Amino acid sequence: MLQITFLKIKLDSPEYIIKTAKKLTLLKYQCYQISYFVASISLQPTKVKNLRKGEGYISNAFSGSGMRYGGYIFHLEGFHIAQIYATGGNFVLYVSNHHIGVPVTQAFLLRSDRSPYTIDSYQWFYFGVNNPVNYQSYMILT
Repeated sequence: MLQITFLKIKLDSPEYIIKTAKKLTLLKYQCYQISYFVASISLQPTKVKNLRKGEGYISNAFSGSGMRYGGYIFHLEGFHIAQIYATGGNFVLYVSNHHIGVPVTQAFLLRSDRSPYTIDSYQWFYFGVNNPVNYQSYMILT
């Protein structure tokens, strides 16, 4: 089960509602699960990066146009909680119950203005962005 905690948010404002999203309550906060995504294995990352407690990862800066994915499928090894920071723009966090990243079981919009997030999951996850802002990146701290 995936749990995402917003640490700095104001969710009762209507401009944060995604029209085609499903409203969820995770922990004691509300967020919106994206319900309209298509995952193609040819575009997703294929390398698994296991993160252990005390390790972190900073992505390379995203650029270009169209759909872009991070270079790794992440798994939290030996524990299940990490902090995620999105900088420079929004990301989609894709979650899978398999190490190859498919099927995608859940996807969440991670807004950079609401960062950081806490992820609590034993599943595999990776990041994607459509038409990234130059130098947009993410960071994971365990």
